[in-house]
Amino acid sequence: MKTSVEQLQAFLAVAETRHITRAAERLGVSQSTLSTTLQKLEIRLGTKLFDRSTRGCFLSKAGMALRPSLARLSQDWSQLVVKARE
Repeated sequence: MKTSVEQLQAFLAVAETRHITRAAERLGVSQSTLSTTLQKLEIRLGTKLFDRSTRGCFLSKAGMALRPSLARLSQDWSQLVVKARE
C-alpha cells in the first residue's frame, strides 16, 4: 500500500481542526471516508497518529513528531503541482 497525498492532507486537516467531522467538511469528503483514509495512513506508518475521544482528535506523540515533516511534504507537493501547471 502506498501513501497518498490525500492521506497527508487528511492527517493535516484533522491535526488542524482536531475533529473528524470538521476536517471532512473542509476536504469535501464524508466522515467515514476520512476515518478510513486516516486508518490506512496509520497502518502504513505502523503507528497511531491520533488519540480519539468524544471531545475530538488530538495528535499522539507520533503524530506530533511527524506533523512538521508531513506539512512540508504537503506544501512541497502543492508547489510542484503549481509549477507543473505553469
